[in-house]
Amino acid sequence: MSPSGPPPPATDPSAGTPPARPARPGRHTFRSVAPVLALCWLAVFFDGMDVTIYGAVMPHMLDDPGLGLTPGGAGTIGSWTTFGMLIGALGTGTLTDWLGRRPVLVAGVLLFSAGSAVCALSGAPAPFGAGRFLAGLGLGGLMPLCLSL
Repeated sequence: MSPSGPPPPATDPSAGTPPARPARPGRHTFRSVAPVLALCWLAVFFDGMDVTIYGAVMPHMLDDPGLGLTPGGAGTIGSWTTFGMLIGALGTGTLTDWLGRRPVLVAGVLLFSAGSAVCALSGAPAPFGAGRFLAGLGLGGLMPLCLSL
């Protein structure tokens, strides 16, 4: 019969040392997070700048008879921007769940950039309003996403 007692000591000195843990695959470094944070900071900055510039430029656009913009039309265009931001903000959560944060973040930046380009190239109120709506979609999608990061 064998004695029942503790097992004999291990002869290998590293037998009692736990194995080194492998790096977690989801672990992010500063180099991988910094560009995303910078892009989010820029998105929030451009959102504030967009609203400020719209408010500062609109009186001059109303004074230009070549644009044919009325005060009522200027208010409508401002509302299109807010409506675009509403739709963008409401759709961001679902799109982020389906596609992930990165593609939705990039899409928001692209929409905002495209909307700003349309505004810059427009010579009439209708394309200017469409550009503001596109920019609003992009900003509306960026804001909740950036603030959640």
